[in-house]
Amino acid sequence: MLQDYKVLKNGVKFIIFNQLLMEEKKYIPINCDLYDELEILAMHKQHTIIVYTDRSEEKTLQEVLIKNVYTREKVEYLLLGSGLEIRLDQLLSVDGKPFTGDRAKKC
Repeated sequence: MLQDYKVLKNGVKFIIFNQLLMEEKKYIPINCDLYDELEILAMHKQHTIIVYTDRSEEKTLQEVLIKNVYTREKVEYLLLGSGLEIRLDQLLSVDGKPFTGDRAKKC
């Protein structure tokens, strides 16, 4: 059963969805240097601004705390402090740095 769950935290509305919906779309690995930057942000536990496309292909901008960066079933994810999980190929920018350019240098 596929369902959407709405969570209200600190006045911000998040939509958490069944990852099977995104996993139908082929994953495109991000540049290794960008992956390293995400790991550093998670390690430093600092808030950051991310822009990403949600499952309806709408751009979303949020200030977030990155808790973890990890791989599951050959797909890379961000785990945010809110509990939201985002595929790395959905990221458009992090702290104003574009994540949409060269994805050739894979990890």
